Amino acid sequence: MTFTHPRPLVVGDGAHVGADRSAKAITFGIENDSSDNQLIANAITSNNGKGIFIEGGSGNSMSQNVIHSNTVDGIRIDVRYDSYGAAIPGTGIGNSMVQNVVYNNGAKNINLGFDGGFRPNDNLDPDGGPNNGQNYPDLNPSATFYDSIANATTIGFALDTKAGDYLVEFFSNPMPGQPAGTTYLGNTIVSLAADGTVLGSFTLGGMHDNTSATATRVGPEKPAVMDTSEFSPLNPTFTLPVPGVSVSPSSLNFGDVVVGRSSGNSTITVTSQGTADYVVSALREDSCTGPAICTTGAFACSTTCTDGSHWYADQLVCRRGADNVADCYGRSQGPLGPTSWIVNLHRLN
Repeated sequence: MTFTHPRPLVVGDGAHVGADRSAKAITFGIENDSSDNQLIANAITSNNGKGIFIEGGSGNSMSQNVIHSNTVDGIRIDVRYDSYGAAIPGTGIGNSMVQNVVYNNGAKNINLGFDGGFRPNDNLDPDGGPNNGQNYPDLNPSATFYDSIANATTIGFALDTKAGDYLVEFFSNPMPGQPAGTTYLGNTIVSLAADGTVLGSFTLGGMHDNTSATATRVGPEKPAVMDTSEFSPLNPTFTLPVPGVSVSPSSLNFGDVVVGRSSGNSTITVTSQGTADYVVSALREDSCTGPAICTTGAFACSTTCTDGSHWYADQLVCRRGADNVADCYGRSQGPLGPTSWIVNLHRLN
C-alpha cells in the first residue's frame, strides 16, 4: 500500500494501515501493523498522540514527510509481542525513514521503542529490537565547524555499527534541544568492510547549527534491510578562527639615498585584528625599478635597482599567543649574507 499525495494533511483522528481496528479509537496520525507499505510526501501534524506508529510491521518506507507538533512521538517503531508479552523476532525491522523532517513532537521525534531519552548506541550494534536497534552517527563537536571564508559548514561524524553500507543523513535545528531534524541538509554514504567504526565528514554551503544525523542501512545485501536509526543528539557548530592584520602606514617613502649610504629608520605597525594565527608573508620595498633576484633558501629575495642599490625583502612568520602577543621569526638577505632575527608583535587595543 502506498500513501503518496501532494502534501496531504493527516491530522486529528488519523488513519490506519493494516488489519481492521474499527473497534479501537485512533489517537495518532497513522498506525501501521503490516509490512511493505510506503508513506511519501505527507504532512502529519497536531495529532493527539503519535504521528506515525509502526507496531510490528517491517519493510515500510517513509520518505519526504513533514511530521511535527504531535503530542507524543513523531515516529515510533515497536516490535510485535506474543500473548505472553515476549517480543517476536524479526518484527518491526527494516523500516526506513529517509529525507523526512521531524521536529517539535511532544516526546521523541524518532523512537525505536526506547522511552526516557535517546536510545544509547552499543559497541558494534548487536542489540536488536525495533529496526535492529540501528546505531545513530556520533557527531564530533571538534570536527563540526563553520568556515566563514569559504562560507561552508563541515560536520564530522563516527558510525559504530555492523559491516555494510549506510546512508548518513544530516539535519539542522533552530536551537538546542531534543534530537530532531527540522531542516534537511543532505547525505553521504559510508561503508564498513567489517564490524567496527567508520569516520566521515559532510560539507555544504552556509552556516548550519545544532546539527543531527541518522543512519540507514542500504546494503550490501539486496534488497537492503533499510533499518533507520533514531536522531543523534544535537551538535553545536563552532566558527573557525580567522587571521587578520592591519599595517600602518601601508607604504613608506625613503626618498633619494646616495649610493653606498642608508636612509633613516622608518616604522610600520602590524596590528592583529583576527582570531587566529597569521603569517606576514612579505614586507617588500617596491620603490625602485629593476629585475627581482631571488636566491635559494627561505626569505632570501632581493631587488637590484638600476642605480646599483639593493633592497631586501624580509618575511615574518607569526604565531599568535593567548595573550595576543605574536612571536615572529624570519630571515633577510643582507649585504653580508642571510641574517636571522626574532621580534614580538603586540596587538594594539
